[in-house]
Amino acid sequence: MIKTFFKENSKANFDRQAESYDEGHDGKFVKVMYNEVIERVNSFR
Repeated sequence: MIKTFFKENSKANFDRQAESYDEGHDGKFVKVMYNEVIERVNSFR
């Protein structure tokens, strides 16, 4: 089914990007926000 194809393709692409995400520009930009995000998520529990 075409939906499965796109889902698997998306997952494979994400997995490739995840290998170097933390060291890239995007990863370094959002890293400073991790603690804030975790605190906000935990406040909803």
